[in-house]
Amino acid sequence: MLGEKMYLRNLEEKEKIGFLELAYGIANSDNDFSQVEIDMLLLFREEMQISEEKYQIQKMTLEDSMDIFKESSINNKKIVVLEMLGIVLADEIIAIEEEDILNKMIVKLNLDSDFLEKSKKTVLNLKNAYKDLNELFL
Repeated sequence: MLGEKMYLRNLEEKEKIGFLELAYGIANSDNDFSQVEIDMLLLFREEMQISEEKYQIQKMTLEDSMDIFKESSINNKKIVVLEMLGIVLADEIIAIEEEDILNKMIVKLNLDSDFLEKSKKTVLNLKNAYKDLNELFL
């Protein structure tokens, strides 16, 4: 999602499953499962090479999904948060429910709270850059 680097491919298999569950949960948290969010989930599946036949969403709780990453490396935890921001910002609105989940993730994954703010800024800048490029060429 975020440029040429395919961060999600760096995740371990169980982390990929946890990521899909978490992405599904956060996309549904504001009771507005938009087409943009559905498309993002399909892109995530493609990037991680996990088809719907290979894994069906189990609708795990957000807490259980986050627990999958307790023993993950710091980099993999950061990848998860960064990509969650992508899905949260896909509809260009950060709902209160989504913000709460992101904050819980930062705490649960033992990440620095500054990381979330820096990541939001970076993702928004990147999104605006893509928008500008599309206006130039499309």
